[in-house]
Amino acid sequence: MLNTSRVKNLTLQNRALTSLLLLGLLVLLLQYPLDKLDDLIRERQQSFDSVAADMAEKWGGEQAVAGPFLIVPYLVTTQDALQGGILLPAEQERRHAVFLPAELQLQAVAEPEIRYRGLYQVPLYQAALELNARFDAPDLAALQLKPEQMLWQEARVVVHVSDIKALTGALDAVWNEQPLDVLPGTTSEQSGDGFHFPVQLSAPDAPHQFHLRFQLHGSNQLFVTPAGKRSTLQMSGQWPAPNFQGEWLPSTRTVDAGGFSAQWDIPFIAKGMPMQWEGESANLRLDGTRWVGVKLQPEMDAYRKNQRSTKYQLLFLVMIFGFFWLFQWLTGIGVHPLQYLLTGASMCVFYLLLLSLSEHLGFFTAYVLASAALVVQIGLYARSVLQSWKRAGGMALMLAGLLGYLGSLLQEQDFALLYGSLGVFAALSVVMYLTRRLQQVPQSQAV
Repeated sequence: MLNTSRVKNLTLQNRALTSLLLLGLLVLLLQYPLDKLDDLIRERQQSFDSVAADMAEKWGGEQAVAGPFLIVPYLVTTQDALQGGILLPAEQERRHAVFLPAELQLQAVAEPEIRYRGLYQVPLYQAALELNARFDAPDLAALQLKPEQMLWQEARVVVHVSDIKALTGALDAVWNEQPLDVLPGTTSEQSGDGFHFPVQLSAPDAPHQFHLRFQLHGSNQLFVTPAGKRSTLQMSGQWPAPNFQGEWLPSTRTVDAGGFSAQWDIPFIAKGMPMQWEGESANLRLDGTRWVGVKLQPEMDAYRKNQRSTKYQLLFLVMIFGFFWLFQWLTGIGVHPLQYLLTGASMCVFYLLLLSLSEHLGFFTAYVLASAALVVQIGLYARSVLQSWKRAGGMALMLAGLLGYLGSLLQEQDFALLYGSLGVFAALSVVMYLTRRLQQVPQSQAV
C-alpha cells in the first residue's frame, strides 16, 4: 500500500514542475512582443541617424585638417628623343616640389552645439583652429634639384580641409608678418578640398613663419595631421565623453565633467613620412598620412539606453514571475496563468512607455516616470492577486529595487559587465535563500 504522504508530496512536486514549465512557456511567448519592440527601437534609431546625417551634411561632416604644405613648382628640361624615326626636340616640363614644415604647433578647440529638428536633438560642434608653422630653407639637394630650376614666385602654402563648405568667417593668415590672400582649392586633383595662399620666397635660404587661424563646423569627429618635422598638437572642448583615435594616443590628457584637453607631441622619426617629395602634380600624399584626433561621441543617447535596457528584459521577466511563484507556493495563494501573462504584458508596455517618453523628456526623466507607473500598476494588481497589502508592498518594493538597479546599470559604461554580474549573483542568492525549504510548502496551492 502506497504511503499517502509520499503520494501527496509527489503530486505537489508535479504541480510545482508543471507551473514552472508553464511560466517558461509564458516567458517565451512574451519574447515576441519584446522582439518587435527591439525592431521599433532600431527603426527610431535609424530615423534619428537619417536626420543627424542630413543635418551634418548641411552643417559640416566629419572634419580632417592636413597641412600646411609648401608647394614650389619647378622646371625640368627633357632630353632630345627619337620616336618613330622622328627626332623630338627637348622640352621644359613643369613639376612640383612639396615641403613640410620643420615645426608645427596646432591648437583646436571644439565646442558642442545642439541643433533640433522635430523631437530629435543632434549634437554638432564648432571648432576654432590655430596653426603656427616654421618652414626651413627647402632642401633641394634631397630632391636633386638646383635653385635655378625653382619657380619661387609661384610658391604657395596649402591646407587641406575635408569638408570645405563648413568653413565659417574669415581666414586670418600671415607669412613672415605679411597678411596673405586666401584662394580656394588645394591646386591638387589628388588632395581633395582645401585652400591655398600664394607666398613670396624672395629669400629661399631663410626660414619662414606661417600663421593661420580659422573656424569650421563639423560633426562626430575632428582629425588633424602631424605635418611638421616636430609636431605639437592640442585639442580641447566642453565635451564630457571624448574618444581619442588615430595613430597615436595623446601624450597628456585631462577628461572631466567640464570637458577634455589633450596634447600630442610627435617627433619626425615616428611619422614615417619624408620632409619633401616631388612629382608631376602637387600631390599631398594624404592617402599615406597618419592622423590623430578625437571622436566627439555624445554620451550614451536615449536609443542606445533603450536597447541596453531591453537586453535585461529576460532577467526581469524571470525574476518578476519567480517572485510571484514564490508568493504562490509559500503562502498557498493560487495565481492564474492569465495573471502571470498580464504581469508580463505590463513589463512589455513599460519598455514601450520608456521609449516614447525618452524621445520627449530625456532618458532619465522618462525612466523615472515609466518605472513609477510600472511599480504602481503591478503593486495594485498584486494587491488583488496576493490578497494582502503587505505582500503587494513587498512585491512593489522588490520591483522598485530591480528598476533602480537597472537604471543605475544603464548609466555605467566601463563597469557595466562587472556591475551586472554582481547584481545577478545577488539576486540568485536571494532566490536560493527563499527556496531553501521549498519542500515544506503547504499542499493546497492552485496551479
